[in-house]
Amino acid sequence: MSHPRSIAVTVAGAVLHRGARSDSSLDLLLERYPQMSPDDRALATELAYGVLRNLGRLDHILKVFSKKPLSKLDTDVLTILRVGLYQLEFLDKIPPYAAVSESVRLTGEFGKRSAGGFVNGVLRAYLRNKDAVSYPDRSTDPGGFITAYHSLPLWLAKRCIDWFGVEGAIAAAEYLRGRPPLTLRVNRLKIDRARLLERLREGTGEMRPGRFSPDAITASGAGSILRGGWFEGGLFSIQDEASQLVTHLLGVKEGMTLLDLCAAPGGKATHAAELMNDRGRVVSVERSRERARLMAGNVRRLSLESIQMITADAGRIPISPTTPFDRVLVDPPCSALGVLRRNPEIKWRLSEADIDDLIRLQTEILEEAAGYTAPGGALAYSVCTFNPDEGRGVVESFLARRPEFSLDHAGEYLPEATGQFLDGPYLFTSPDRIEGDDSSGPDGFFAARMTRREG
Repeated sequence: MSHPRSIAVTVAGAVLHRGARSDSSLDLLLERYPQMSPDDRALATELAYGVLRNLGRLDHILKVFSKKPLSKLDTDVLTILRVGLYQLEFLDKIPPYAAVSESVRLTGEFGKRSAGGFVNGVLRAYLRNKDAVSYPDRSTDPGGFITAYHSLPLWLAKRCIDWFGVEGAIAAAEYLRGRPPLTLRVNRLKIDRARLLERLREGTGEMRPGRFSPDAITASGAGSILRGGWFEGGLFSIQDEASQLVTHLLGVKEGMTLLDLCAAPGGKATHAAELMNDRGRVVSVERSRERARLMAGNVRRLSLESIQMITADAGRIPISPTTPFDRVLVDPPCSALGVLRRNPEIKWRLSEADIDDLIRLQTEILEEAAGYTAPGGALAYSVCTFNPDEGRGVVESFLARRPEFSLDHAGEYLPEATGQFLDGPYLFTSPDRIEGDDSSGPDGFFAARMTRREG
């Protein structure tokens, strides 16, 4: 099982057929084989995530060459085919004969040796007749094209077309199939960005300052960075730039009080504490005990003392609203479409009905948070999705009901470099707004800041 292709099949199969999470499944398996070389670990990661990100195209191709319906195939055999085809379709550095022969070998390893000839036949048929694969016409059937070529479910492809137009939807779908960057957030209480960059560059891969957040570093060489002692020493956290910008939107200062709802794993709360020089009070509310424990570990690692954690439902906060907060952050559960690069299985599990349920929950939590915002204080709402119904829709509905709140302009609180992500008064790091073809841009986020009127 220590072979990278075996790990990829195990992870992809667990995610697609048993409801597992890609990140935790892969981490668990890699931890079992610490002797694996960095190259093999990288290959296992590439194959597992590559299949999940490109599942729509892979299955579209397999339907052309498989004489059996994919729904009738054994799940292990289907996963082996997907991993093998991913190498042939997307990876130039792996010789085709190696991808095919290793796929046949995997049928034996997974107890499906009788399917070896079938797997060999399907993959070799693809190699002989690649040109036989056709896709829906992007002009007459853009939703079908995005589904088959760019691997978005049809319902989501159609939604993206509604939101961004055809070309914007294609650009967004392509971006979301890319590999996300590893982004660090400097703990400014322990070190500044320039000095941390110097240290990291001494023994790791390419590093550069983030383009949008003043606390960000975009990095490569993840394994060596996390094993170098800098992470455990609290010099930095792992946090995407878009998420970092949400904290800057709050405009926190020393001595302020902050209520952070749905807080774990704590990226925004710990960032806020750092921006306040750990001099203030941050109350973080998280319903999941497991996620709360994870956040508590991050708080200790960063040596922060201003954070108080409460395990409770954000809709039923066990704090009296008679002592309101200077800042309140609502970061509720959402469709998470903005982080499909990191958790690609989301798009294969999410439904339109799920989104309706999420909007109701987001509305309830935002209403609850309003009562804890001090007069003259700010209430921020953020979701890691580019669905406007969960972003702008929830905020505008809230403002229509709550005239004591006024909408602030995000641009007044964010670094100048974020101008491309301003959608009127909102922060909106939508994937169709990324300039150029650089896949190292931020995740998809929406955020709004509102002020409660005094008196």
